[in-house]
Amino acid sequence: MATIEFGGKVTNGAGSPLEGNSVQIYTATNWEAAGSATGATTTDSDGLFAFSSIAEATYIVVINSADGTKKVLFDGRNEVQFTRVDIRSTLQVDTINEATSASGVTIDGVLVKDGGISVTADFGLNDAVDLEFGTGNDALMRWSTGDSSNHALVMALGQSNQVLHIAEADDVAIDWDVSANVADSEVWIHSSTSPATDYLVLGRHTGTIATVDVQGGTTLNLDIAGNTELTVTASGLNVPANSDINFTGTTGTNDIVLTNGLADALSITDGSADVVVVDTSTVGNAITFSSALTVDSLTVDDVAVNGKVITMTGDTSDTAVFTAGTAGTLTLVTTDAVGSAADITIDADGEIVIDAADALGIFLGINGTNQINLVDGVLKPVTDNDVDLGVSGGPEFKNGYFNGTLEADAITIGGTNVVTGNLITTLGTVSAGTWQGSVVAEAYLPNAANDAQGVVELATIAESDAGTDPARAVTPDGLAGSVFGQKTVVLKVISETTVLTTDHTGLFTVPLILNGMDLVQAEAAIYGVSSSGLPLIQIHNLTDTADMLSTLITIKVGEFNSYTADARSVVNSAGENVATGDRFRIDVDAAGTGTDGLDIILTFEKVD
Repeated sequence: MATIEFGGKVTNGAGSPLEGNSVQIYTATNWEAAGSATGATTTDSDGLFAFSSIAEATYIVVINSADGTKKVLFDGRNEVQFTRVDIRSTLQVDTINEATSASGVTIDGVLVKDGGISVTADFGLNDAVDLEFGTGNDALMRWSTGDSSNHALVMALGQSNQVLHIAEADDVAIDWDVSANVADSEVWIHSSTSPATDYLVLGRHTGTIATVDVQGGTTLNLDIAGNTELTVTASGLNVPANSDINFTGTTGTNDIVLTNGLADALSITDGSADVVVVDTSTVGNAITFSSALTVDSLTVDDVAVNGKVITMTGDTSDTAVFTAGTAGTLTLVTTDAVGSAADITIDADGEIVIDAADALGIFLGINGTNQINLVDGVLKPVTDNDVDLGVSGGPEFKNGYFNGTLEADAITIGGTNVVTGNLITTLGTVSAGTWQGSVVAEAYLPNAANDAQGVVELATIAESDAGTDPARAVTPDGLAGSVFGQKTVVLKVISETTVLTTDHTGLFTVPLILNGMDLVQAEAAIYGVSSSGLPLIQIHNLTDTADMLSTLITIKVGEFNSYTADARSVVNSAGENVATGDRFRIDVDAAGTGTDGLDIILTFEKVD
């Protein structure tokens, strides 16, 4: 009689092996008669057990564990029926049949130790049979024959955050912790860098809208033969250099529709030699508007108008017509339908420049007749005795200024000719009339005197300082700027017999009369000269906390005052202005040797 070998593995509900559990086998006759076991063993540390050299028969396998007693029917003759099979070597069978009619064959669990499952022959599924993935209705594939004439291979996904991922083989074990669209199927093509977050989405078809979405990236390229022909980024749709957008087909089928209401309907950015090109080499290539074109504003760098006439129509039949004539002439004609003035207005934030390169210059005309000509620095009428400046009785020009000669056939003052009316009798003498509202003197305007009005010349500051000119007048500003407008203050810091040291200091408070004046000069005098070393004195404004001298007062060795110093004191322009109540401190920075006494001489002046 032939013998067989078989074995198995005992695990708990979590799949962990159970060691030391009793395993017994009974023939069907012994089990029904409560006979003795044909064989018995216990599971090892891996939960495994095995029986060898037993007769071919039907056996009941009894497993005793802490969870209770389990019984398994095992037919070792020509058919094998298992609830769970662990294959440790090789399972060779000719046929796996159904246990009962139409119940099917179920492999509840298969443990493959090495290498996975390999299919070495054709593997087929019948029509409308599903190859399912996951649990429940996660994903499946089917050769669909729902349509009797059109069959198709269908991949179906569940509608609970499930998606088809295409990624590199090395990334297949990644935890795909990403949420797909709940309602619509999607295909995600992942990058090789961060496949869980960087991917291209295809799908999300709602029945109206489908989506191509670059997740984790910035750019979508459309390539032909390896060359990028179109790029889509967050900033817009971009066509690379040497690529065109072409519209082909029959007339009326290729339109660019710009929706009104957007901030920018159409923006064309200059970045190359040609921004918008209309190919006119082929008949019919032009920009055609089937109805009126209305724009709020239009900016064009260069326009070529072959028809030579541009007509712009405003309200009703009011028009402005630009006409290009021969030799490059340009004519602008405005027409008002109701016959009132058709004005031309030129308005600019900056200057308006009209430049004529021709030697004939610029002409201004009325009713087709040139009136004024500006040419090469000369503004002149086109013909003599034709154009007036102003109108008799008004409106009149206000003032006229000429740096040169005024030549006229006749000049009138108050309506009277200055020559024929004897207003000017001799050269330089005005016999009658008014001057700035006052009657002109009989014998021209005389010089002013102590007892008479007349012409007077203003004195300069130098002339005011000299004080010897009897004919010139002094203005308040000229007086303030002269020596007569200066105020000098002499401060005695120490007495004549006191030896000067750096410990000496003095204080001075600005009086009301000096308010708003500037310190313009600072000097010092001593009563006993220094035999060595230069006395140095600074004036410090305690109120403004600022030194008033940028160059200090110095007195040379053997000299009694600072007027002979090699470097005279210089007033600091940032601290020269004084106000009533300002307090000055006299600082002796160096005293010299044997110096006695100290006077400070400060001069103030009213300066604009």
